[in-house]
Amino acid sequence: MDFQLLGSEFLTSPHGIHKRLRDEAPVYFAEELGMHIVSRYDLLREILRDSKTYSNEVGDFMLKAQQMRVAAASPETKEALNHIEEQFITDVPTLLTLDRPKHTVYRSLVEKLFTASRIKSAGPSVQKIIDEVIAAADGDRSIEFISRIAFPIPVTIIFDLLGVPEEHREAFELGATI
Repeated sequence: MDFQLLGSEFLTSPHGIHKRLRDEAPVYFAEELGMHIVSRYDLLREILRDSKTYSNEVGDFMLKAQQMRVAAASPETKEALNHIEEQFITDVPTLLTLDRPKHTVYRSLVEKLFTASRIKSAGPSVQKIIDEVIAAADGDRSIEFISRIAFPIPVTIIFDLLGVPEEHREAFELGATI
């Protein structure tokens, strides 16, 4: 079985390959990524609950995915990203790519932003974001759900909570796969 997980088809519309993975190889070792890809819900739940056996560290995968997304960016965005990159010393691990105990340290830095009272008080602005994203779909019943709805809503909410200015959000969105 051959699944092109770094090809343009997968990066632009991964749904067909995801379905094939679930049906044909729910646990698949992708040599080009140096990692196993798990595509079935029941197996993913098992993995997420067993942090002693499985790791969130992803090696070169995120770097390769980021490089491909940057290559597809506008010249202005590439220039802005290069300027930002020049200011960094190394890639910074994230909550998504760390295991305990480091994950716990990072989580403690942001968890005050996501308290129950803060989330509840953000309700009206969250609803406004949801309404705007849905309105931007312009009544199109055949949209690509992840890129048009599922990704922009939480990312915009997080940007608002963190105070990321509108003019800097595109650069952060490109780095979201880091």
